[in-house]
Amino acid sequence: MDPTSALGAAAASAQFLGYGVKGLIYAARLLRDIKGAPDDSLRIVARLEKEIASMTRLLSSDSSTFSQFTTAQYVHIAPWALEARKALDEANKILAPLSSQLDGLRKEEGAGKRLLQAWKSILTVKAMREVKKQLDTIQTLNVSLVRELHVAGFETQYLLRIYSDPKSYGSEQSAEALAKVTEIATVNNELQQSIGNLSSQYDKTSEMLMASSDLVASGVEMLNQANQDHQVIMTQAISSIGNEISAVRRGMQTVDENSRTLNLSMKSIETTVIDQTLLLETQLENFIRIQGDENQRVLVVEMKKMLVTELVATVNHFARDNLVSTKPKDSISQPSVVAKSTNSSHTTRSSSSLRCLCKRGKISTSKRYGLFRFKIDHQSSQLCPLHGKIAQHSYSIETRLSPWLNGALELTLGALCSNSSWSILPSLRFHGTVKRSESPIYQLFDNLYKILPYDGGSGIRLYRSRPDYRSRPDYRSRPDAGELLSDLIFGIKQAVTSGSASCSDVDENGKSLLTETANLMVLMKISEISGEISTLLEMSRKAELDPAASMRGYFGNGFDIKIFEFIFLFRSHIYILNTSLYNTIIQYEEMAESFQTRYRKVKDGEGKILMQKWITGDPDFAAAAGHGDPLQQAVLRRSFDGLKGHFRNDKKYDGQSEDHVSLLVMAVGWLEGLQYLIEHQNHLDLEAALSYAASQNAAESLEIILSANSTKLFTLEHLLPGAYPGHFYPALLHTSVSDLSSFRRAVEELRYRNDDFRHALLDLFRVPLESPPSRHNIWVRDFTYNNYEFHDLLTQKLRNPECLDELDPFISASLYYVTFDNFSSNHMYYQALFDAGFVHTDTLCGRIGTPLAWLCQQSHGVSILDNVEKWHKGVWWFLSKGANRSFWFWRGKETGMDWSHLQFYVAATMEHGYYSPRKLLRYCGQEYVQDGCFCPCSSGGCIPPFKFWRDCEAVGHEHCRDRLSRRWTDLTDWTNWLNYSASQKEHTYREVCRLELFDRLGLKHRCCMGSSDNYQERELFRQEDARSENQLELLMRFYRSVRRLLLDQPVERFWSIWWATVDVVVLPLLPVEACTWPHFALGETEGGWPTDDAVESFKNRIAIAREDRWAELLESNGYKDWDYDDVIKAHFAQLLQRAKEHKQRKQSWKRHRLVLKPRFVGRKHRGISKDRTDNEWQWVSDSDDEWV
Repeated sequence: MDPTSALGAAAASAQFLGYGVKGLIYAARLLRDIKGAPDDSLRIVARLEKEIASMTRLLSSDSSTFSQFTTAQYVHIAPWALEARKALDEANKILAPLSSQLDGLRKEEGAGKRLLQAWKSILTVKAMREVKKQLDTIQTLNVSLVRELHVAGFETQYLLRIYSDPKSYGSEQSAEALAKVTEIATVNNELQQSIGNLSSQYDKTSEMLMASSDLVASGVEMLNQANQDHQVIMTQAISSIGNEISAVRRGMQTVDENSRTLNLSMKSIETTVIDQTLLLETQLENFIRIQGDENQRVLVVEMKKMLVTELVATVNHFARDNLVSTKPKDSISQPSVVAKSTNSSHTTRSSSSLRCLCKRGKISTSKRYGLFRFKIDHQSSQLCPLHGKIAQHSYSIETRLSPWLNGALELTLGALCSNSSWSILPSLRFHGTVKRSESPIYQLFDNLYKILPYDGGSGIRLYRSRPDYRSRPDYRSRPDAGELLSDLIFGIKQAVTSGSASCSDVDENGKSLLTETANLMVLMKISEISGEISTLLEMSRKAELDPAASMRGYFGNGFDIKIFEFIFLFRSHIYILNTSLYNTIIQYEEMAESFQTRYRKVKDGEGKILMQKWITGDPDFAAAAGHGDPLQQAVLRRSFDGLKGHFRNDKKYDGQSEDHVSLLVMAVGWLEGLQYLIEHQNHLDLEAALSYAASQNAAESLEIILSANSTKLFTLEHLLPGAYPGHFYPALLHTSVSDLSSFRRAVEELRYRNDDFRHALLDLFRVPLESPPSRHNIWVRDFTYNNYEFHDLLTQKLRNPECLDELDPFISASLYYVTFDNFSSNHMYYQALFDAGFVHTDTLCGRIGTPLAWLCQQSHGVSILDNVEKWHKGVWWFLSKGANRSFWFWRGKETGMDWSHLQFYVAATMEHGYYSPRKLLRYCGQEYVQDGCFCPCSSGGCIPPFKFWRDCEAVGHEHCRDRLSRRWTDLTDWTNWLNYSASQKEHTYREVCRLELFDRLGLKHRCCMGSSDNYQERELFRQEDARSENQLELLMRFYRSVRRLLLDQPVERFWSIWWATVDVVVLPLLPVEACTWPHFALGETEGGWPTDDAVESFKNRIAIAREDRWAELLESNGYKDWDYDDVIKAHFAQLLQRAKEHKQRKQSWKRHRLVLKPRFVGRKHRGISKDRTDNEWQWVSDSDDEWV
């Protein structure tokens, strides 16, 4: 729209709206005398009329000013006119309906009331608010438009004045121009005078410059002559300096050649020294072993030391005299001396340890009888690098002294054999002991233990057997850990300074400051208290506390463990220690030497990787821990010459024992030495090296081990020896399962060398089937158990090993069991096997069924708490590959399968409430499942909801209490997620009701999961519980009868009615009564778990207390001294009668169609509280006579 059209449109809108407003003003005048006329609306309309009139005048095209506006002025005013047009249009939309109606009512008589109604119906509060808003906009635009019109008017007046009197305007312009010309002429004269002065001054300056240029020319000639003379002199000097530089370069080349020669000589000499030293050590050991004369052995050892000293001194002197800079040797006292040496075949590290090993391997046994303790210390003969051969034998008797003398007197009879001499051990020693309750130091520790999860007597068992420690975060992490330990150390120092205690004090139980420090390392997060622990260990070391002492009472009576072994056993992540704490532990004399573990949990369990990491990380620690053999030290120190020197005479390494770390494990990370050992010593333990390389994610070492030309990695081993025979797996998969990337490499190697594994499997079955029973023959029979076709296939193919394709399904199924041994594995391991071509995931294998069946059984129970989500993903993976959900073919006590369908195991995960199985149930099938057992707790066999309704797989009554409050919701979710039909849902609720009544009546011991295998005992139980079984059947008959009468009620509502009636006469179970594992209610004692007698006594006390509460319940409801059968009949007959009355009312309602639908009416019983805390079914009524 052009500017002129915009102004016209705005003016037209103002005029049109003006007509509407005039109509409103006319209507408003008619309404003035009517009661209830809206005064605010009248004022707003009047104000709007004034603003529109003003804008109409401004936008009127009749004004003479508009006709004189230029195009630029129209463009400038157009935006304000457009905005005014929009505001006027909005107001017009609101006022137009009222104006149109008022036009029809204006001439009619008696139209006042109709005018008022029309006014109020159209000009509502919202409409008036919009009119007022538009009025403000119009007012603002009106002011802006006035301002712009004023400016345009001024411009127009100016132009009109010019056009109206052009002569006067021209004379004014001429006078101004004449004044400017006069001023310019005056300035021009002044500039001409200045130019004349400058010209004369320039002439004078030019004359002076000409005279100066002559002088400069003569000076330049003199300087050129002097420069030529200087260049001649410099040329002669440079030539002489060049000759000297050439001579220096020739000398430097000579020096470089001499330096290389000296460096090569030094390396050759140093290598010769190391080789000669290792060779000399080997020869000396052989010589010492052959020679029996101790004097000759001592002489040879001294000669060896002198020879080594002289050789080292000679090398250092030779290097110092020739000024050859060599790389300094690594100190053997550094914490970590393991490094790669792939770029060189030699090493510069020392090959022997200088740590005293006199007290390594000391074995102590002790027994206490009252006030006396008998101890036997035995140390077999061993070689110490500093003191030679040493052995110790001693017998000690320790007795408590009088109560007034805090301490114990120890009498020792023993001898210490060293080299060719022997000495008697100190015979009499006094140990100061203090009462723990009176010692300031131990009181500080006890106060700290009240904050930490520690029970004092068998403290670490509290951590290992905590009911819910798996599902909770790391409770050792505390934000105030450093502050707590700092206060503890400050208190200890104060007690020692004041003389009230000493760091060497030992309490009456043999605990010291060192043992308490070891407890703190387990109970608290070690990374948060490293500095404080270092301080406590340093205080223990200065107090000369024995680091080889045993910690008593942590595994039962008479079972002790050394402090260092204790740390390894209970804190497997201790390798994250910082350097200072690591050094403090390693440098504590005799602590590492005491590490001679006899416990399998340290050697094969949590502490195995930690022990391997520390031993491979520090050769000195390895020597102290029993790995001081020259070959082991050569591997740990990465001495390739020492390694080759040992096998130069075709030797084999036979120094491994049960407690030692494998030699290949020590070589992991040293590629050159690892490759050499695998090539020349194929009898070494490849499995341990593969497992350690996988745990450390050493990819290069892993590749070398997997490429070994050995059948050891394909040796078939049994998964669970003696438990479930029939399953075999290759060793390389089992040892690499700790790391997913390592497992994938192992799977690829297995796929590449699949024929080796298949032949190894066939070799297992080459044992003649008619031979006498043997270990392998039994495995063959178990492997082909219940699979006669495979058995016949083997007998036919034994003579033709090339036809092995029929074994592939069994090989594939067997490999999947490897990942189940460690439940932390997930479906990515299964996918790795599947991608490698092992696609048979549902083959029956041995007595443990299909892979899915074994996964369910292996993870059944408390172990599933580790990660329920991973278990669900693993099950879903097998189902997506077509695995069978039913385990009917493999269920039985001899196979270990507890349940016959996958739904039972999924229901077990609901009991813990950690992860919803809703997604997984969609793949489990919607069929109604029963296991077909003949237990009286069910009518046709157990159903999956029994797992979360009654079976308690977790520990601790806190979980039982949560389960009781959650199982109602779980049952509803189960039936909804499986989309049960109405009949299936009814049957499920009826079976669960039978189970609950079964437990309340005290028949739990008759359950299929807890019954005895003894026939006579079962018959005795059946006779004793005959009356309770009859009462159970009577209750279930009432349940079916009442349910048939109340079919119009949903089953959930019916259960609220039913259990509100049952709770009056059948006492609900408390959490402690519903728990199926009462051992945790008693807790652990000093000797371990409670005995069977203690458990039975506990159960009897619970049963007696339940009978008393049950009698009180019946008495409070008016059934005192009644026969219980009569109580059931009388009580439920009332419920049955009310159900019949409800059905009659329902039928009557259907016939007559009353206004309100009848509801079930029941009487509230005395003794039932609306807020009962011991009952999970909360009965709430909204009236006095109705149940909801």
